[in-house]
Amino acid sequence: MSSPCPSSTNTVHPSCARRAGDGHIEHLEPPVYHGNPINDSGSLVTVDWGFDICERIHAASGLFTHVIQIDDLSRGIRAEYIEVLISFKPAQTRAQDKIP
Repeated sequence: MSSPCPSSTNTVHPSCARRAGDGHIEHLEPPVYHGNPINDSGSLVTVDWGFDICERIHAASGLFTHVIQIDDLSRGIRAEYIEVLISFKPAQTRAQDKIP
């Protein structure tokens, strides 16, 4: 699985909003909206991910995740929030397989 994911350099990932028991959105921080090509109102940021996202993905799914960041002006790539997450499932091993 690969996914772009804006993340901050914080190692803590504070929740910014959540759905309350009655269904309405409860803002835990002042609301922040990212651009959304489908909705001019934007998309509400619900979690401000930190670099601990790899640990959280592993805890939730068992997948290992690498964070890739490319900073290459020759390709026109230099910006904030350009991390791409690559998650993968570990290979299955059999009991008789030798560990190298």
